[in-house]
Amino acid sequence: MPQGLQIWDAAGNLTLQVSDRLARILGIVQTGAVDGSIAHAGFLTGTPFFIQRATQTGGAMPASIGISGTTLSWSYSSGAPVRLNTMIIYGVF
Repeated sequence: MPQGLQIWDAAGNLTLQVSDRLARILGIVQTGAVDGSIAHAGFLTGTPFFIQRATQTGGAMPASIGISGTTLSWSYSSGAPVRLNTMIIYGVF
C-alpha cells in the first residue's frame, strides 16, 4: 500500500500528494531600470524559474532575462526610449 502525504478537497478530489512538484520562491529583485545580475546558490537546488512584473507603466521591460548556473541576469533593449523598473520574482521547483 502506498504511503505519504495526500490531500483531498471537499469533493473528494486529490489536490496534492508528496510526489507533486512545488515552487519555492528564493527572492525578489528590482531591476532599477538598468541591466544587471544577481547570484543565488539556491538555483542549483531545483529547476529555476522567474516571473517578471512591471512596477510602473509607459516603457520597456527587460528584453532578455535568463538563469545560468547560479546567476540570474537581465538586460534592456538598447533602443528602448524609457526603461521600466521591473520586479523579478525567482525560485526553483
